[in-house]
Amino acid sequence: MKKNLFYTVMMMAVMAVVTISFTACGGGDDDPLTENSQNKQNPDDISAYIWPSTQWDCSMDDIKRYMASSSMVVTEERNDILIYQTTDRKYMIGYAADENNKYCSCQAVFTGYSQKKMNNLKEKITKDYGMTLTNNGADGWYAYGTINGKYCKVTIYGMESSIAVDISVQY
Repeated sequence: MKKNLFYTVMMMAVMAVVTISFTACGGGDDDPLTENSQNKQNPDDISAYIWPSTQWDCSMDDIKRYMASSSMVVTEERNDILIYQTTDRKYMIGYAADENNKYCSCQAVFTGYSQKKMNNLKEKITKDYGMTLTNNGADGWYAYGTINGKYCKVTIYGMESSIAVDISVQY
């Protein structure tokens, strides 16, 4: 339990640093998320973004193979953490492994907060995972449920300039 808390806190700290860099750096006009240029037309549309893998207990090498289908680049790599970003820094995915080097949590950060984007993310979680999200009283939502055979917590929270989705296995 303490190790899981450590990795969760570590992942959130890394994501906070990355989120700050999103607001501090400009980007180009390229949208390397997918071949689909839909996001250029509608920044609230999340369907063109690659979604984090939820194949729990796989290795970080398996995550690298999964992410190879995207044009995102690795911005940080350690034994227990992998962070990918688009070259324009508008989207980021972070992966964390547990003490056994098995993948156990991820976070996706979308720059550009909007209520429509928040609603799209809530709909995706409900549709894809069959989870009912509960408002935490602020601009955040959470749910518990089973994803690919593991009991997980999903948290969505809005920040001033971005929205983050955390998905983590609960031990």
